[in-house]
Amino acid sequence: MGSLALSIADLGEHDACDLDDRIADLGRTLGRAVPEDERVPLRVWWDLTSTSVDNLWWSLRCLGEPGTRIGVEATCLAARRALSCVSESRRFVALTAIEAAEGWLRGEVTSAECRRPAADAFTVVAYAAHAAAYTAYTANAAYVAHAIADGRVAERAAQRADLYRLAFGPTTDTTPGDLP
Repeated sequence: MGSLALSIADLGEHDACDLDDRIADLGRTLGRAVPEDERVPLRVWWDLTSTSVDNLWWSLRCLGEPGTRIGVEATCLAARRALSCVSESRRFVALTAIEAAEGWLRGEVTSAECRRPAADAFTVVAYAAHAAAYTAYTANAAYVAHAIADGRVAERAAQRADLYRLAFGPTTDTTPGDLP
């Protein structure tokens, strides 16, 4: 995974909440002013904010295509965890939508080919599976996943762990002071 980074200008372009506070926190943490165009590793931004799952999903949207891929993969993981909540009679439809999104991640399925499984999964109220396939189609993983994701603490913690692992790898010891 390449280095994922956002500048202050990127965050402003996407209307980041409390941007002035985030900039001040970044300056205090790094002990210096940060130019608007300097690329700051995503891990630094995540460690500076409240790191709520909502913020993590939102920041992926700001990254464009790399963030979309991470979001779709994390949504597939959440959808697979939610399969146990889908009735046996509807599980096949939900699983088809998840597998379509996973196929998109591998380059075996186009985003257009994810549309039908996403619609079918939505029709049978398999919301988590719908999110996985639909995010691959719309390239808007953050908002769809946020709107559909389970709000329980355990699920949010699992999503947070998935997002960190997918964005930064299995082991990451980067701290805000590790900026290049």
